[in-house]
Amino acid sequence: MRFEDNLEITYLESKLYNDKELLCECKVAYSNRTWVISSWYTNKAWLHKGFGFITLQHVLQQLMKTQGQPDEIRYIWNQANQYVMDWLEAHFSPVSLVPIEIQKITQNEDSWDAHIYILDKQKVLDYFQIIPKKEVLYDTERIQ
Repeated sequence: MRFEDNLEITYLESKLYNDKELLCECKVAYSNRTWVISSWYTNKAWLHKGFGFITLQHVLQQLMKTQGQPDEIRYIWNQANQYVMDWLEAHFSPVSLVPIEIQKITQNEDSWDAHIYILDKQKVLDYFQIIPKKEVLYDTERIQ
């Protein structure tokens, strides 16, 4: 297996391949110390085998190395698969940018913000076992 990473100015995209095919792909945007999981897809033939986990784990660890600790982690849910939201709720305490009361009032108007959820950052980092970038501590007594 191999990862192919594409680090751009505003996002990191990674694809996991075996010898024959694409297993999983993931894209996480970053800006102002906010990470946004904007796409995460596992090939149906490879679901529930851990490839989605290791792909997102790989992307988050690379971002931790290059960008440092995020202040916030968000997830964009396209509302296509309820099991995705069930999983987010079971592990990361998602909070919609648009409160459910407002969504009910404005049901006919589909707001993009209603698809964005703030996840509990520490739960995400713990779940995916993301190790924070080591901070350089200077011994100020030695500096003259």
